[in-house]
Amino acid sequence: MQKKYFLVIIPWLEDGGSEHLLYDVMTEFIKKYRIIIVLTEKSNNPLFSKFEKLTNCILDFSSLKNPKEFGKNISALIKLLSIEIILTSNSQISYEASEYFKGTVPIRRYDILHNNSQEGHIKKAISTSKHITKHIVVDSHIKSSLLSSKVDKKKIVDINNAVSPNLFFKLDRLAIGEKKKELKIKENYFVLGFIGRASHEKRPLLFLQEFYKLSKIKRVHAIILSSGPLEKLMLKYIKNKKIEKNITWLKPTCRENLVYIYNVLDILVNSSYIEGQPLTLIEAHMCGIPFLSFNVGGISKMTDGKDSLLLSKDESLFKKLSEICDDPKIVCKMKKELLLNFRTKKLAYATMISKYKKALI
Repeated sequence: MQKKYFLVIIPWLEDGGSEHLLYDVMTEFIKKYRIIIVLTEKSNNPLFSKFEKLTNCILDFSSLKNPKEFGKNISALIKLLSIEIILTSNSQISYEASEYFKGTVPIRRYDILHNNSQEGHIKKAISTSKHITKHIVVDSHIKSSLLSSKVDKKKIVDINNAVSPNLFFKLDRLAIGEKKKELKIKENYFVLGFIGRASHEKRPLLFLQEFYKLSKIKRVHAIILSSGPLEKLMLKYIKNKKIEKNITWLKPTCRENLVYIYNVLDILVNSSYIEGQPLTLIEAHMCGIPFLSFNVGGISKMTDGKDSLLLSKDESLFKKLSEICDDPKIVCKMKKELLLNFRTKKLAYATMISKYKKALI
């Protein structure tokens, strides 16, 4: 029996959490469907070769800026291949073109929302809800925002993010020690991590500013794995403050290599002011590494307060990091908690995939 087609519409194949999440989900669906991916924004698409493992049909529609024209081209694709299922994520033009999506049979349209920021896509998702079969939300804050805007609760599916335990796990001490030597991290230095896009909402410069102050009074080293619009500004700051020896700057790498990066950290720092349930924090937990984050989006649901730390928007990142450096027992206790809860976190991935299958099929 020939597989049916499954259409995915996304902006690009950047090296981001939402793209990796989509890849994990789509890996399960290639068993039943032939996947077509439509890209709507210009990009170098660093994950193109990764997604080619799922499908040889990746179409660039980034030149179609008019919603009506975009919608008609999507409709032509839908009718040509008898597509019944569309999955969208982070695509502005998909919302704007919703009314033009037509097929020869009823279309089931699913849309993933990663946060409820007013700077994001939630307004468009609400205004075009009548064209969407199900809103898939990664945390309850997004669900609450949709409900408060009178979106039918039957149209909302709550699916928490998770990562594969086959990719992220705790390494033994010997492997961690060897990796620290490779990264030129001095012995007995407290290691902080910043892993994320170099963009304004992630506030990488705040991380650097607080790290610079910390480096003046503590033995600390930072691992930064980042790229994006603020990258040059970050590198300039590091050079001006003369803290190059205290920082290992890494370019984004394949996901399989990240396990070695997480494992050398003492704590992962998230300075973002907009989040849903960031995969980086989940990945760190799977490697037995706690995080320190501002309490935004759905992050409060990712820790019980024993295995990681949350800051209110007014709290000082520098002050909290200083306290952690002064008392090694704080991190030690959090790491022990993560080991105790590893089985529960491991099962979360299977639960997430199961919910996506139930929602989309």
